[in-house]
Amino acid sequence: MAFERTQRLVAALPRGVFGTSSPARPPARRSDGFTLIELLVVIVIIGILAGVAIPVFLGQRTKATAAQARSDLRNVATAEFAYMTEHDSFLDTAAPVNDLDYHQSNEVVSMTIETLNADGTRNGGNASAGFCAKAVTADTHTYYFSSMSGGLTSTPCPGM
Repeated sequence: MAFERTQRLVAALPRGVFGTSSPARPPARRSDGFTLIELLVVIVIIGILAGVAIPVFLGQRTKATAAQARSDLRNVATAEFAYMTEHDSFLDTAAPVNDLDYHQSNEVVSMTIETLNADGTRNGGNASAGFCAKAVTADTHTYYFSSMSGGLTSTPCPGM
């Protein structure tokens, strides 16, 4: 009898209790957009990526400017050696664009050439011993080419 009474009590309970089949759940609320937290997380991630990418980009730009200056110095050196072949002296000029038919890169703001005596001192006129070219970039870095030392150099030439 006790067992039958327990069965009647269980049958009287609402559905879904004690392993009986559960009633249908109400439909879940549909999301119409992003929450504020989700948007903030995306903004933080974008900020972190930008913080990493911008310094890398600026470093590449500086390297590109340096490469332009070094390339311009090599071009001027080639023009000077060609001038030397024709005139038996190097050309001392503050305007290689006009005198050597040289085309300067956009990032190089100034290019000067000084002729050198055999002892490496500044000549001030046309000379056959050697020359030194100086290029200054838009970001104020300076690069040198010395025919006496054999190429690009980081140290200033005498008198420059």
